[in-house]
Amino acid sequence: MRHVLAVTLKSPDPAAITALGALAGFMPGSAPVRILRYEVWEFEAECDRDSIVRTVDRYPDILNPNKQRGAFLDAELPPVAGDGLVWAGVRVVDNSSGASEGWTSLLRKAGTGISSVKLSVLWMLGYPPGTSAADAERMAGETAVAVGRTRGLLANPVSQAASIVLMNGSSGSDTVSGV
Repeated sequence: MRHVLAVTLKSPDPAAITALGALAGFMPGSAPVRILRYEVWEFEAECDRDSIVRTVDRYPDILNPNKQRGAFLDAELPPVAGDGLVWAGVRVVDNSSGASEGWTSLLRKAGTGISSVKLSVLWMLGYPPGTSAADAERMAGETAVAVGRTRGLLANPVSQAASIVLMNGSSGSDTVSGV
């Protein structure tokens, strides 16, 4: 069974703030007006969600309740506040993730019932109200993969893969496309 946990900082995220400023500076036509960043933990396990919660509670490197909050996802994207923005997600996965392999090994040895862990970063890009889904997907794609000094930022094509995930209402997704 697949369990997906999205973890974000409780305080403003310096990486998201920096990315927003950088994109606004060198890609003003495609830059969002707001960025949220999540660490996404995908657990493949032969156990229920309660068992996953107990495991997460034992490892503050996964979720530190003093500085982070997390939510299990039933869709590709976390729900976002009803702020009227049009949201698109950019999911970035390392082509070879030592962290995913390390966590998989650790949690298997601990007897948690977790068979694999896949880590990724999800950048949620909020565009102004009235932006069409097609424009949000296009602009998110333009900002996703670094292809030069003036285009793209969120993923390095040498070592990472990125995909665009569009919101379907306030939560969930209806489109996933490779970038």
